[in-house]
Amino acid sequence: MASHRSLIICSGVSALIFITITSTFVILFFTVFKPRDPQVFLHDITVKNINFSFFPALSLNATATLVVTIRNQNYGSFRYNTSTAYIYYHGDLVADAPVKPDEVPARKYHNVSTTVTIDGAKVIANPDFLIEYKNGTLTLTSSMALEGKVRVFKVFKHHAVVHSTCEIFVFVKTQTVGSVCHSKLKI
Repeated sequence: MASHRSLIICSGVSALIFITITSTFVILFFTVFKPRDPQVFLHDITVKNINFSFFPALSLNATATLVVTIRNQNYGSFRYNTSTAYIYYHGDLVADAPVKPDEVPARKYHNVSTTVTIDGAKVIANPDFLIEYKNGTLTLTSSMALEGKVRVFKVFKHHAVVHSTCEIFVFVKTQTVGSVCHSKLKI
């Protein structure tokens, strides 16, 4: 009788400890360790080899180096696969660039750089080009999807995709660039 009662008490205490640990883990996972969207900043754009001519025909060619800074706000690292960044001018694809695989450490900043050659013929052929050029600001859009895995404590692995979209403003008169970026993490 006493051993049966001891077995019930031991089982009850074990179940209580298991429920407490599981509840604590679930609460931590949905609060502290909850996946957060990374912040993406178009940190720097360097445009070189700009060739713009009106004679004998209107033409534009340019090479741009993009540096994107990713801030990983999560407690897990994010390792992403090879990807491609795309640049559009009013819906027309004018450039694409490979993005090499890499890892963004937990709660850190990470720079990703790539070089793109902008297809000036597509930019000039767009009906919005002359209007924007006269107004002094060309508006481009970049998009990139980084697919990979998030690892928390080097134990838990989740498939994740980071979608990033940036509006890029090229100020013709001052030859400077501004940008506004948005990103979203899907697990």
